[in-house]
Amino acid sequence: MELIRKCVDENAHIAQDQDEYNQRREGLVARYETTKGQLDGVNDEKQARIAKRESMKQFIADLNGCSRLLKEFDEPLWYVTVETVTVSQATVAFTFKDGTVIEVNLI
Repeated sequence: MELIRKCVDENAHIAQDQDEYNQRREGLVARYETTKGQLDGVNDEKQARIAKRESMKQFIADLNGCSRLLKEFDEPLWYVTVETVTVSQATVAFTFKDGTVIEVNLI
């Protein structure tokens, strides 16, 4: 952004070929837009990782809250640990809150 500002400022104070100026400015704007898009992507990825970290912290805290050995099905633990279950003709896929997927063959 600073390079674009300097380019415009230079054009305002120094006489120069306007075609060359426009070409240079357009190149700088394109470079800025590309870099901004990359930065936005990195920020989005950062936010996704922060959210996943918080989710995993909560998942671990919930598991640590279970102080007993499981001897039977525990419905609250199921809801805390399992995100989705996908059933097909030959498999069942368990997707856990931490992103882990376990696939079980039915045949």
